[in-house]
Amino acid sequence: MLLAIWALSFVLAGCGGSGGSSETPEPTSPAPPPPPAPPPETPPPEPPPAAADTNLSSLGLSIGELDQQFQPGVTNYTAKVRYLDNAVRIHAQASDPDAVVRVNGKAVTSGATERISLSEGQNEIDIVVENDTEEKNYSIELTRETWTTFEQSAYVKASNTGIDDVFGTQLALSGDTLVVGAPAEDSDARGVNQDGTNNAASGSGAAYVITRDSAGAWSQQAYLKASNGDTNDNFGYSVAIDGDVIAVGAPFEASNASGINGDQADNSATSAGAVYIFVRDSNGQWTQEAYLKPSTVASGQFGKSIALNGNTLVVAAPQQPMLIGTVYAFTRDADGIWSEQAVISASDPLGDAGFGQTLALEGDTLAVGAPWHPGISSFKGAVYVYSRQGSTWTEVVKLRGSNTEPSDEFGSSVALSDGTLAVGAPGEDSAAAGNPNDNSVTWAGAVYLFGINSAGTWEQTAFIKASDPGAFDNFGYAIALCGDWLAVSAENEAGGSTAIGGDESDNTKPGAGAAYLFVRDDSGNWSQELYVKASNSDAGDRFGRSSAALSDTTLVFGAPFEDSNATNVNGDSSNNTASASGAVYVFE
Repeated sequence: MLLAIWALSFVLAGCGGSGGSSETPEPTSPAPPPPPAPPPETPPPEPPPAAADTNLSSLGLSIGELDQQFQPGVTNYTAKVRYLDNAVRIHAQASDPDAVVRVNGKAVTSGATERISLSEGQNEIDIVVENDTEEKNYSIELTRETWTTFEQSAYVKASNTGIDDVFGTQLALSGDTLVVGAPAEDSDARGVNQDGTNNAASGSGAAYVITRDSAGAWSQQAYLKASNGDTNDNFGYSVAIDGDVIAVGAPFEASNASGINGDQADNSATSAGAVYIFVRDSNGQWTQEAYLKPSTVASGQFGKSIALNGNTLVVAAPQQPMLIGTVYAFTRDADGIWSEQAVISASDPLGDAGFGQTLALEGDTLAVGAPWHPGISSFKGAVYVYSRQGSTWTEVVKLRGSNTEPSDEFGSSVALSDGTLAVGAPGEDSAAAGNPNDNSVTWAGAVYLFGINSAGTWEQTAFIKASDPGAFDNFGYAIALCGDWLAVSAENEAGGSTAIGGDESDNTKPGAGAAYLFVRDDSGNWSQELYVKASNSDAGDRFGRSSAALSDTTLVFGAPFEDSNATNVNGDSSNNTASASGAVYVFE
């Protein structure tokens, strides 16, 4: 039994793991368990993809204004434009450069302008911004005024209206400033805003500056006379304006000076001609800046026609040399200093061709009318087109109409706008645009349109007639071109109506004169829109026997033989006691 107990103790001791001891070992605590392993790290969740941006960052119109300031979250807008605003360009910039912008269903480069033709009345313009998954719609409800809102807004007379002044013979428009020539005005004043009441210098001539204020009211800003004005100089025979610079021609001025700012006092060069430059300061005050003469003095009637575009002025001397005609180009530098740039002549110089009788200038393109080409025995007419590279002017082409014949006087008027050239031929004889070879209506007149084709050459694109051609109407006597609009006068038209849209068949006022407004559609086709008469149209007034002016809002014609004794703007037009005093009519 003892043996068994001992054996049991031995076994227990062996279990204790001390060996060789006869004492019972102290019990030991179990080792603590190792800490649990940390859970595996998990990456943070991916942020949700950014919402696609289908907002516009900007939205605007080339003309007119939105009814409210653009905000990306506002999607509906309205706008109004004038009647002559027959097209608009939309500027739509997407916030997301990868988004696609569609204007009326047509994809455009984000931020680019898109031309939209406008009908009279309401036009809906839809702009969609889209990406791969979403789209957002914006809209502009754009209202274009109807032709019934286009009306005469001003009846303009000189501040010193006088008999036979022929105020309105020439006119030019730039923005809100209109300049009007009265080449037979008689005052002996010199300079700017002097006393115009003393008629001691018959035919010295004058020019008047008329401006439009923010409320749309017109008023005379300045009365311009030559610094050396003299009898029969005919200052105001030609006028041109661009911004704050006005040029006025006096083709019968007689000084023998040459170049820029020469001696004005010597009147030994009969009918040499001169051009006067006036500039306007920030206070609206005009001063004469320069007195221009050609480098070679002759009796050439320098200044009989002029054209101004930017800092370039072209001046014709159609009688120099030997009745052949020469055109001079002048430029103005940043300091207001003028210099002669070039002398321009026809490639086929001919006497009595009238080279330089009319001029049109746009950028580096110049059109020169020669309405009597090839000479006074023919009077067919031609127009020469020149291009400038650097300071060199090169003749590009000599143009004639598709049906030009003797006595048509093609080139009696010229106008340039956006690469389109319009040419008047008041002596053209056809009865309708559809049959240009029918010479049954003597001196009805026509207008020809030219453009540059895909081969880079000029070609005729249209032949235009009045809706009511009449013998000796002289349609095409004056023209003005602005974008898709063409204004044409028929200075001897006999219509008895007044204002716009009257009866064209009522020929009860011989020589009253009329104007016609044409528009070009997206296909390049021209159509007559309006028939325009003066508010006090009368026989012999010769409405349209002037240059014409046309902008994107305003049409202006003169009637140099109008007879009222009114002065300034919107006076009484009913008193015809100042024969051939002249008037100007503004339509908006």
